[in-house]
Amino acid sequence: MKNLEKYKLVILAGGYGTRLGRFTKIKPKPMVDIGGVPIIIHIVNIYRKFGIKKFIICLGFKGEIIKNYFIKKYKKFKIFTKKNITILKSESIEFYLLNTGINTMTGGRIKKVKNLVKNENFFYLTYGDGLANLNIKRLTNFHL
Repeated sequence: MKNLEKYKLVILAGGYGTRLGRFTKIKPKPMVDIGGVPIIIHIVNIYRKFGIKKFIICLGFKGEIIKNYFIKKYKKFKIFTKKNITILKSESIEFYLLNTGINTMTGGRIKKVKNLVKNENFFYLTYGDGLANLNIKRLTNFHL
């Protein structure tokens, strides 16, 4: 089994979320609460449970809401800003909040993270509403 700490998770969190109708008029789909916690935090917690520590979040529609949420929630983290990316770091976790454009489609968002995963031969990718009961280690072993 490979050590999962070295891998990154890319979360696609830029879509319009039209199927959730009234919920996504005020916030992006990854910020919709389930049990009082935004979907995106559930996703982060699932992967953290398996040792993932680096998260790249592709922002688009209402991306500022997600970005502001992370900055407020993790206000004790070191925060760096470059062009279209905000980086939040602590000793145990890192978030890369990348503005990938409001109208950018899935493939374009993935292309825009190329420089953040360019030296990787393996990384995870999920949608900002992709909740599942998965054993990430077993899934990784299968693919490797």
